[in-house]
Amino acid sequence: MNRIRALVQRRLPAHAWHGGGGAKMGALRRHPLASSTAPFSTHSAAAMSRLELQPGGPHSRLVCLGDCHGDKSAFERQLQVAQVIDAEGNWCGGSDVLVQIGDVLDRGVGELHILLRLADLTKQAAAAGGRVIQLMGNHELMNYCADWRYVSGPWGDGFAPFADYLTPALDEKAPGWRELPALAQLPHEHQARAAAFDVRVPCLVDEIRPLRMGRQVAVIVGDTLCVHGGLAMPHLDFVGGFDALNEEAEEWVETGGDGSGRAPPLLEHPNGPLWMRIFSNPSDTALPHAPSGSVGARQLLYEVLAATGCSRMVVRAGEGWGEGEGEGEGEGE
Repeated sequence: MNRIRALVQRRLPAHAWHGGGGAKMGALRRHPLASSTAPFSTHSAAAMSRLELQPGGPHSRLVCLGDCHGDKSAFERQLQVAQVIDAEGNWCGGSDVLVQIGDVLDRGVGELHILLRLADLTKQAAAAGGRVIQLMGNHELMNYCADWRYVSGPWGDGFAPFADYLTPALDEKAPGWRELPALAQLPHEHQARAAAFDVRVPCLVDEIRPLRMGRQVAVIVGDTLCVHGGLAMPHLDFVGGFDALNEEAEEWVETGGDGSGRAPPLLEHPNGPLWMRIFSNPSDTALPHAPSGSVGARQLLYEVLAATGCSRMVVRAGEGWGEGEGEGEGEGE
């Protein structure tokens, strides 16, 4: 963690530096209850880190969708407005690339619908020569770390849909699943959601795999860099490059790391690529209380674009819920 602090604080403004840090990921862990089938995705993180748009023709676009937060009606409207689905809800985007930039989870009860729709559209798009990519947001990270603070609220009970969907399959295919250490102490009605997302729990049944598709931090499509919070050169310096950033995140989600539930240090850092807010701030100057010598958002942006060969960066992380923002108390659906 000290290494991150030195690398990032030197270049990025920071409000709230905190201690701690995730341990290095260990060897692949296989629980005897885990499904033995192949992973849901057939593409490695490195292979998905850079994609090219197919020039020519009516379907060669990049379409980016921001925070959904369990609002399935808004999600479906976004797909329709973007013209990537037809009147029956099927993929009609041809070779378009659709990037969902994280935060499908929390603050709404339509999360399961959105996740299963993304999984289905991933298959449909691939068959038509297109791609659907779901990136990790800070709320995916929170759920992977068993942080349930924003699961239930005025919008409803975010545990119940996963209990209804997963419990029959878990009871049939993984008897004894409720006694796993990460689940045993939880309320009965919370255990299925924890089985779906907590990385300490392996994918016990195939029904869980499409729910953990948000395991990639960033993607480059053509000359556009997409990431939830933002990307800066200290991030890439710390992990050893753009592909390594995705590889580390994917391995952690797939294996659970060392079993502690702690994320890789860069992912949980307040100025990491899932949490940073400098690119959402309309000012070109460093944020208040920034360390002496910090540079502004524009300079950070130019540096990372030059290093990655991109001309723009698309982010979806702000200070509120509403137009152009993504971190508030919106009730979703």
